[in-house]
Formats: sequence, structure tokens, C-alpha cells
Amino acid sequence: MTVDWKIRQVSGDALATIQRRFRSPRLPSTKWRPADVAGLDRAHVAGDLDLSETPATDERVAANEIGLEILLVWRGRWCHELHRWEISRVEMPTGATWDIGEERIPPLLWDAPTRDSSQ
Repeated sequence: MTVDWKIRQVSGDALATIQRRFRSPRLPSTKWRPADVAGLDRAHVAGDLDLSETPATDERVAANEIGLEILLVWRGRWCHELHRWEISRVEMPTGATWDIGEERIPPLLWDAPTRDSSQ
């Protein structure tokens, strides 16, 4: 599956740093990657994801979802923002493909006292 999303800051003070990763029970653990905050208004997050893994468990993302998790410092705390989209497997004559549906609104938000990326 190829994904391409755009990150933008809607309001508030300028952010010093942002980290992002893909998240799904179908993905092996993905690492945090920095996002360019200087060019945030034109930042794109893209990647080729292999969703053929047997779904594991993820307490925040369902097996039929793909997530983009963003980690940022806000008012002295690490904050997570998780956007989720429905995905479905479609069997085509040339092979299976994945289709991305609508984003699940609202996104999930939570704070962490440290930059613990295990959640």
C-alpha cells in the first residue's frame, strides 16, 4: 500500500519538533521519523507499507485501520495525535490491493510525561 498524507499546523505557537510514524496492527513496529517543522505547511508523509502481516494487537488502532501518529511537545509535555483511516483489502485479478477510506474523526489525543514511543 502506498500512502501520502500532508501534515499542517492549524493554530497555536510554532512547534520546535515533530516526530511521526505509521501505526497499524498489520505493520511491524515502525520507527519514529522527524518531520521538517520549518516546512510544515508543505510537509508530506509518504511511504510504501506492507500490510500482508497477520494482524497483531494495537490498543489504539484496529486491524481494519491505518494510522499516522504524530508526537510533539506542547506546553512542556509530549503529546500524541493519532489519525486513523479505514482500510479494506480488495481482491483484484492482478492481486490483492488495499483501499483507504474515510478518516475516523476525531483523532485520538493523549499526553505522555516522557517521549515513550511504546504506546
